[in-house]
Amino acid sequence: MTTAGRICYNKYNMTKTRKKGGPAKGTPSPLKGRPSPLRGRQFPHLWASGPDPDHHRLWRRFLLARNQARYWGQAWSVSWETYRDIMLPHVNNLGRGLDSYNLIRRDRTQPWTEANVMAAPRKTVVEQQKAGPRTYLPPHERARRKEAMAKYKQMGYKGKRYRRYDTDND
Repeated sequence: MTTAGRICYNKYNMTKTRKKGGPAKGTPSPLKGRPSPLRGRQFPHLWASGPDPDHHRLWRRFLLARNQARYWGQAWSVSWETYRDIMLPHVNNLGRGLDSYNLIRRDRTQPWTEANVMAAPRKTVVEQQKAGPRTYLPPHERARRKEAMAKYKQMGYKGKRYRRYDTDND
């Protein structure tokens, strides 16, 4: 049932308004409650990495690694082709397990460059992290928190422990 050109009354000022297209109010949509026919389908011919599922899996990991490096403020200049060539032999052994392979930097003080990266088991990554300096927050987040604490100290904030006994705020 089409409603193109149906006239109805606006309930606020009782003027005639014209509704355009769509089913009449109160009638169920023909697709409501039904899954999309495209749900669960994949379109490999549209993938940026090409139709190979292994390359698609590596492409996603490449994007995640690049964006994570940007978030932490680390320079990233590893191209997709280099990443693919390094990680493709280990495509069936990727993940978070100690024997799974990840892309790591040879020197953690240097940026992510093609000369400074290699594929290594996660055990190596964990050992490197334990040996190096601990950085739990990215640099921009550390700077933001440092500014916030300076502002709170300037206002006389002593911490949550002392809030209950502070009589100036009552």
